Amino acid sequence: FANEMDKVIPHKHGLPAFDWILLGMGADGHTASLFPHQTDFNDQHLAVIATHPESGQKRISKTARLLENADRITYLVLGEGKAKILKEISEHSADELPYPAAKIQTQFGQTEWFLDSAAAQLLA
Repeated sequence: FANEMDKVIPHKHGLPAFDWILLGMGADGHTASLFPHQTDFNDQHLAVIATHPESGQKRISKTARLLENADRITYLVLGEGKAKILKEISEHSADELPYPAAKIQTQFGQTEWFLDSAAAQLLA
């Protein structure tokens, strides 16, 4: 998977660079199968095998480093179960939080968030 991405996707800043990545956020603040307290944000690889903290399910994900090299990241967050985490993300710096969704932002472009009313209900 990583080798294929490296060969096929155009590079910027020494890494494959996606034009646009659409991400969601889990009720625990994870994104792209990168989970709180498990994600190595300095991982130099392009892909990682992640383990779901509750089910033990194995997943393949792009690393934070690769995601952050995208030109644009859009988060689409839906549902009341995400409201508390979104409130924390809006009130604290990413460095203070364990949530990958709070930390993963494009380094060279635009990061945006789209929320439904249920997810946004605790935001001022």
